[in-house]
Amino acid sequence: MSAPAERAAVPGSYRPALRAGVLVGGPLYDGPATVHLVKDTGTGHAFKVGPREAFLLARMDGTRALDDLGTEYAAAHGKRLGEAQWRQLLALLGTP
Repeated sequence: MSAPAERAAVPGSYRPALRAGVLVGGPLYDGPATVHLVKDTGTGHAFKVGPREAFLLARMDGTRALDDLGTEYAAAHGKRLGEAQWRQLLALLGTP
């Protein structure tokens, strides 16, 4: 039996950008939680994310590399995201 192939690391120089028409809304209360609505105006699909995810999504404009986003996130939230967290966020956005 062979070991599973390791995934390639997400390059820190990758500059994610939300598609045109994807909007990140301001904070809303959903019971006791604060959420942000993310909507794709082209498809009408929407989902909720927490404030930390919204912080990153709002900065994904193609001008900042993941390393830069990670530094901004760490300054604002006191910790860096690991590879697994980046993969999860990028998968949520449909990024390969």
